[in-house]
Amino acid sequence: MADNVVQSTVVSLAFVLFLLFDVGLNLDSGVIPVYLYAISDQFKLSRFSQGVLGSLSPAGFAVSTIVCSYVLRHYSPKAVLILCLFMAVIANLTFALSTNWFLFYSSRFLFGAFLAAFFIYVPVWTDEFAPSRFRTRWIGLVQACAPLGVILGFIFSGLLIDYQLSWRLAIIFQSGIILLCVIGLCLCPRRFIDIEEDRVYPSVVPKTPEFSSLGSSTRLKWQTDIGSPYTSFVEPRNSIGGHSKRCLSLDDAEDNSISPMLLGNGRVAEETSCLLDNANDSSSHDIRDDFSNSRLLSFATVSSNNFARGLYAIEQSLNYAASGIYCFWKELSILISNRLWFCCCLTLAFLFFTIEGIRYWVVVYRQEVYLDGLSNIVLVYVIVSVTAPITGVLVGGHLIDSLGGYKQPEALSRSLEVICLFGFLAFIPAWICVLKSFSNLLLFGISLWLIIFFGAAMVAPLTGIMVSVVSYEHRSVSSAMSLLINHIFGYFAAPLVTGSISQLYGIRIGFPCILLLGSLSLLFVIFGLVYNYRQLKSFHSQENPTNQPCHNWMTS
Repeated sequence: MADNVVQSTVVSLAFVLFLLFDVGLNLDSGVIPVYLYAISDQFKLSRFSQGVLGSLSPAGFAVSTIVCSYVLRHYSPKAVLILCLFMAVIANLTFALSTNWFLFYSSRFLFGAFLAAFFIYVPVWTDEFAPSRFRTRWIGLVQACAPLGVILGFIFSGLLIDYQLSWRLAIIFQSGIILLCVIGLCLCPRRFIDIEEDRVYPSVVPKTPEFSSLGSSTRLKWQTDIGSPYTSFVEPRNSIGGHSKRCLSLDDAEDNSISPMLLGNGRVAEETSCLLDNANDSSSHDIRDDFSNSRLLSFATVSSNNFARGLYAIEQSLNYAASGIYCFWKELSILISNRLWFCCCLTLAFLFFTIEGIRYWVVVYRQEVYLDGLSNIVLVYVIVSVTAPITGVLVGGHLIDSLGGYKQPEALSRSLEVICLFGFLAFIPAWICVLKSFSNLLLFGISLWLIIFFGAAMVAPLTGIMVSVVSYEHRSVSSAMSLLINHIFGYFAAPLVTGSISQLYGIRIGFPCILLLGSLSLLFVIFGLVYNYRQLKSFHSQENPTNQPCHNWMTS
């Protein structure tokens, strides 16, 4: 009993630490929009360049997502998180201290790239460690901390502007908060951060029929050995020549000792072995017959050996990269074939497109079009951001939990119906803002509040459904792919698309386009609801004599 209490306490503390991380990592999302005019004047940014600045961090995040899903499954997630978040601190400090355009842009890209591992892993960790009764609410809290960080960034930037302080101070302050959280993560026991390998990170290759030819063990068979899970094709050095004497053949590929697509690495091992044998044989012959200068012969032998080793090292690196990319695309195709997962993912992407576009451009839009004061805009948006997303996430999560969650087929249908209702209620004020632009800042703020509230109420259940409708071995990749799609079509697209439209037609036209494109989220959630109805009807119509669990059809 005491052990359970201690474990629950440590898990709760780890969860609080992750929430603090989530807040700290999003502070810059509130700082940059408030200081956008000052930054633009300092670096001479056009409207399109302003959009590029807002899109660089999501772009780095999207690129890094492809690698992080592979890394998190092969190394300790705690170690990966500590390394990536520490590098994020360095990139953020570089951005704060930059004086030329190259460091200015590249540091923003790298900052987003180093954040990917954290945001990929947290939903998976929460789904695994959260108490079953509060799982959706925990996921909701994780989602709520992102807008909370943005809010605090807005408030802190507003205070700095009142005292005529630079935007660089705000970024340095954010870096200090992240660094303190990294120290706290180092102190957490590993068993409360890492998830069991056989459940979440069981294989480089999914355990599906398509991958049966590549082996069904925990890792690829050519990676498995007694000494280390990452042994190469070349065996340990022997006592005579100090090099491998093993050559691989096509027979190895036929009996699945290696992957057929990766046989190129075996050929390099064979070439390496043959080169080394020839070098040793020629050295003994030449010493007896031809060469009198032993130093010259030694140099030639070492050169050939070094060339063979270098060739093998290059091929091995390419082999690992090729296997990671190959498995990434195969798993992505499996996830996209899950239509419910895909519809939920696109729904979230366009929701985030709307929220990110509003956050990034609302200050510029109200200042240029309606000549509102900066302090009034910040005040209204902070009130909206404090109350709407956090309340919406908590209300949405509580309502879904009250209706039975989303783990069972019937409960999943009810959850999708509620999500569809939320989407429709967010759709109405968005179109009112498009058709009738509110010059009154208060009415404009009320419309934004309704849009963000009902949109945020959809986030927690959609995130939980996306995790639950895929099998365990695909969950980390599911989290990575959802973040990738959300950042490409949401966070990356919103500043860039709106900036491009504003460059051509002005911000008066660009800002309403955010609300128009965000309305597509309602369309995709309706597609998901219709597909789920068909799946549920087919599930009830089929006989189930073996009493298989209901979860099987959800993950198919």
